[in-house]
Amino acid sequence: MKRIEFDEATLKAISNTTIFGVYVYQKDGRFVFVNDAFCRLVGYQKEELLSGQVKLLDLIKDEYKERAKSIIERRVAGEFFSREFSEITYLTKDRQTKLVLNFGYTVIYDSKPSGFVITVDITKQKTYEILYKALAKVNELSTNITQEDEILKQTVRVLNEDVGFDLVCLGYVDEKTELFKEKYIAGKQTYIDIFRNIKISVNPDIPEGRGSIGRSYREKRIVTINNIYSDKGMSAWRSVQKRFGVYSVCSIPLFKNGDIAYILILYSKIPNIFSGEFMHLINSLSKTLNSTLEKLETQKWKTILEEAVNLGFEFILIAEEDLKIVYANDNATQTLGYTKHQLLNKRLNEIVYQENDRDIGEVIEKQDYSGNCLVFKLKTDEGNIKKALFHLSKVKTDRTYIIAAGKDITENTELQRLIENALRRDSITNLLNRYAFTEAIERYIERAQYQDRLGAVVVLKPINFSLINEVVGFQKGNLILKEIGERIKKHLRRYDIIAKLESSKFAILLKDMKREEDILVISMDLIRQLSKPYDIDGQRFNLSFNVGISIYPIDSKDPIGLLDKAEIALIDARLKGENSIGFYKEELKSETERKLKINQEFPEALKNKEFVLYFQPYFSIATGAIEGAEVLIRWIKNGTVISPLEFIPIFEQTRNIVKLENYIIDEVVELLSTNSIDKPLSVNISATSLMDEAFTEKLIGLQPQYKKLINIEITERLFLDKPGRASSILHKLRNEGYRVYIDDFGTGYSSLSYISNLPIDCIKIDISFVRQMMENPKTKAIVKTIVYLAQQLNLTTIAEGVESKEQLETLKEMGCQIAQGFLFSKPLPKEEFLNLLEKYQ
Repeated sequence: MKRIEFDEATLKAISNTTIFGVYVYQKDGRFVFVNDAFCRLVGYQKEELLSGQVKLLDLIKDEYKERAKSIIERRVAGEFFSREFSEITYLTKDRQTKLVLNFGYTVIYDSKPSGFVITVDITKQKTYEILYKALAKVNELSTNITQEDEILKQTVRVLNEDVGFDLVCLGYVDEKTELFKEKYIAGKQTYIDIFRNIKISVNPDIPEGRGSIGRSYREKRIVTINNIYSDKGMSAWRSVQKRFGVYSVCSIPLFKNGDIAYILILYSKIPNIFSGEFMHLINSLSKTLNSTLEKLETQKWKTILEEAVNLGFEFILIAEEDLKIVYANDNATQTLGYTKHQLLNKRLNEIVYQENDRDIGEVIEKQDYSGNCLVFKLKTDEGNIKKALFHLSKVKTDRTYIIAAGKDITENTELQRLIENALRRDSITNLLNRYAFTEAIERYIERAQYQDRLGAVVVLKPINFSLINEVVGFQKGNLILKEIGERIKKHLRRYDIIAKLESSKFAILLKDMKREEDILVISMDLIRQLSKPYDIDGQRFNLSFNVGISIYPIDSKDPIGLLDKAEIALIDARLKGENSIGFYKEELKSETERKLKINQEFPEALKNKEFVLYFQPYFSIATGAIEGAEVLIRWIKNGTVISPLEFIPIFEQTRNIVKLENYIIDEVVELLSTNSIDKPLSVNISATSLMDEAFTEKLIGLQPQYKKLINIEITERLFLDKPGRASSILHKLRNEGYRVYIDDFGTGYSSLSYISNLPIDCIKIDISFVRQMMENPKTKAIVKTIVYLAQQLNLTTIAEGVESKEQLETLKEMGCQIAQGFLFSKPLPKEEFLNLLEKYQ
C-alpha cells in the first residue's frame, strides 16, 4: 500500500461531512481526531473521545476486539495496509449496538503512523433487509404449504436460519397454568437452553407475566421492546439477559376465530429493530401469518364436511360443546324419525350412545376422534334402537362445535361385522389394538384364576423410532412396524396374543407359563430376533428395544393393572439402556417413581440454582503446594444436601446430564471470570456430554484464558463405547488448550495401551486402590505399576482418597506426584475454597 500523509487541514477537508464518521487513532487506540458524525454515531462528546479516557477498543463489541486489537497494533507499528468494507459492531455510550461498515487505512498523521477510519452506519439498512426478507419468506411459505403445523414450523425455521433473527419461538398459553409453552423454536442451542429454563407467564400479578409475551396475550396486540435491559417489564429475567446477548424482542399474537392461538416471539441483537419506523413491516408480517391461519382454518372446516360426505355418510348432526344440537340435515330427521324442530331442541347424548349405555359426551371428553370412526346406538322417535357408524370431529370457529356424521348400518350385519373388526385392530399391522388387547387379557384372567395359571403382559418398544419416520418418512416406518409384528408372531406360540398399541409400542400376552424365568428367556430371545437388521426397499435399519414385564397374578389380577404395570416396567428398562428388560415389582415401582421425580424436579432445580459447586483441592506430594482442584456438584434442596450418587446415575440415563454439565461449565467460567484463580479446575464430563456436538462446540468456543484453567476429567468407559469418535474429540479439545484426565483409573478395564495413543495428560488412581494398598501387597504392586508405566508415558498421576500419612509416604516412594483426599482437605464450598487458595498464595 502507498504511504499516505495527512496534515490537519487535509484531514478536516476529508472529514467535513455529516454522513460519514471519520476518526484517527494512534498508540493504544487513543483518538487523535474525530469528526462530528462519528461522535453522533457513538454518542460521545468530541472532548470525551479526544481526552484519552475513551479508547477505540472501548467502543468495539467483544467478539470483534481480538481482531481489532491486532489491526491497531499493526497500524501504529507502521505497517501500511487497507481494510475496506469490514462489517463491525460498535458500542455507543449508552451501550447500544450499531452495525457499521468500516473503511480502514494506515496513514502518517502528526509524523506518526496512525489508523484512519471512515464509518458508515448500516444499522437501518440491515434492519430493513431483515424485515423485508422475513415478509418475503413468510409470504412464500403461506403460498406453498397447506398444513398449519408445517407452516408454523417452517416459519420459525426460516425466520431464524434464512432471515437471521437470533432466536425465534412460537408457542401457546396453557390456560390452566397461565404459562407460555413452546411449540417450535429455532436458534443457537445456547439461546434455546436459556429460553427453556426460564418461566414465562401471562399473569400480570407476578414478575414473569409482565414481559412482552404476557402483554401481547392480554392486550391482543403486537408488543415490541427495543431495549430489554432497561424495560421494567423484563426485570424478571435480568439474571439471564447478559448471557442471552440479544437486545430487542417482538411478540406477535396469532389469532384463530378471534382468540389468540399462538404467540410468535422474535429476538435480535440489533437495537431498535422493532422501532416505529419499521413497524409497518412487522404489521405486514403479522397480517400475512394471521390471514394464512384464517385461510387454513376455513379450509379445515370445509375439509371435514367434505370428508363426511365423501365417506358416504348419510346424515349430519352438529352440536355445540354442551352437546345441544344446532344443525341436522334432512337425512338425520328421516333416519331418527324426529322433525327438525324436535332435533334442534335435543342434546346428542339423548339420542346417541355407545355399547353399555356409555354417554357420547364422555366419549368425546376422553378421546380424540380426528379421522376415527366408531359405532354408536341411536334412539329413534318411536323408541326403536338403530346402529350407526359415526365420524366425530371437533371444530373451533367462533366457538367449539362437534360434528357427528353418521351412516345407518342397522340392516347390514356383514358391514357391522367388518366395522367391529376394523375398530378392534391397528390399521398398520392388523394386530389387535389396546381396547381389544385389554379384552383378551380379561378373558384369559377369567380362565386362569380357576386353573392356577401364570401369565405375563410384555410391552416392548423400539428405541428412537421417531427418528426413522423423520429421516425416511412414515411409509417406510410403517413397513418396519409391520415387519416387527411379523417377527413377534413367528417367535411366539400360536395361542399367545399380540397387539399394537399407540405409536410404535407393541404388547404381548404370554399365557400359561410354568416359571418366571421362562418369561425372561422368551423376552431375551425376542429382543435378539427383533434387533436383527431390517431390509426395507434396499435400505438397512438397525433397531434396539426396551421391554417391560408384569406377571399375573403376582403384580396384578386386573387387565388394565397388568398393562399399566408392564408400561411402568418399560420405563425402568428405558433408563437402563438399549435392549434392556424391566420386571414390575412394588419396589421397582417406588424406585422408578423416585427416578422420575428426580428427573421431573431437575428443570426447576436448575433454574433455581439448587445445584452448588464444591471444590476438592489436590496437592503436590513433593512440596505440599495446591496444584488445582476437582469440581464437584451438590444438590441442595430445602436446606438438605443430596449426594451426587443419588442423582448423577439417573441424569446419565437421560439428556439431563448434558444440561447439568452445561450448567457446571457456565458456573466454572463465571467463577474464573470474577476471581483471580491461577490453579486449574478439573470438571468431570460424561460420555453423553462429550459426544454431544453442541456441548463440545461450547467448550471449543470458550476464551483461551478459561481453556488453560479447565481440565476435562473422563472415565475409561468412554474409550470402550466409541473409541474412534472419543479419540477425535479429545484431540480437538487438547489442541484448544484443555488438559485431559482419566478419572477412577483401575475400576474399569484398566488398559494403558489405549492411553499411549490418546491425548491424555494425567491418570487419577482410584480411591479403592489407595485404601487397600497398605493391607494388600497385590494392590500395592498394581498401584506401583500404574505409577511406573504412567511415568514412562510422561503422564502425571494423582492418587484419590489419601487419608493417612502412611499412604502418602508410600505414594511418594513410588513416585506419584499429586495427592487428593481428606488428609489434605475435604470438598469445600466456593468461599472456603477461595479462602484456602488465598492462604496458600
